[in-house]
Amino acid sequence: MDIQFDLTVNELKAFNLIANHKDATRYYLQGINVQLIPETNKLCFVVTDGHRMMFKVISAPENMTSDFQSFIIPAATIKQVIIGLKGDDIVTFKNFTVNNVNTYKANNLEFSPIQGTYPDWRRILNPTCKGEIAQFNPAYIGDFGKIAKLVGNKSGYIHIHHDDKESPAFIDVGNPEYYSVLMPIRSEPVNDLDTYRESISDNLGLKWSLNSDMQVKSIAAE
Repeated sequence: MDIQFDLTVNELKAFNLIANHKDATRYYLQGINVQLIPETNKLCFVVTDGHRMMFKVISAPENMTSDFQSFIIPAATIKQVIIGLKGDDIVTFKNFTVNNVNTYKANNLEFSPIQGTYPDWRRILNPTCKGEIAQFNPAYIGDFGKIAKLVGNKSGYIHIHHDDKESPAFIDVGNPEYYSVLMPIRSEPVNDLDTYRESISDNLGLKWSLNSDMQVKSIAAE
């Protein structure tokens, strides 16, 4: 089966912010997984490092059938093929057969997919969204801001759709073509909120007190 698809340089850079990690024990995650979703006849590009995930879904090529074998484009190949290209430039990926041997190309660069089985990434997607505030790795939040800009969101602002403290949150990067997910971290505060507020009040002379509704009440210093 001969197929091809296009991704922009900026898209590849966005995917590589997640795929280009250094965890050698998860080498099979160091790339973009290209996978057919037979239930919807969609072609999906997904990256994850076990903490965060991003994917894009497009209509599958007309000649793609359910026996399509998914493959993983190495992050190293992406870094190599985009050298000298601009953000809006197109990289065309081709998967075709020559003498019964699968061949893969990114533009004119021939590459070998990562040999490994990509995990069932869809199972972590949670249909609920409870809105309970969780804590997240700030470096990952920053990376999603970079991703947002790469996929066309000029502000770089993102929106976090919280679920709960243990479930993944959906990250809206400001472009409906891309879906992102982030796992929370386990973070316990040094002080509880009341102690934290009291410390601020005591050190700055604000004379804060808490009313019955647990709202901060400020009393002007004399």
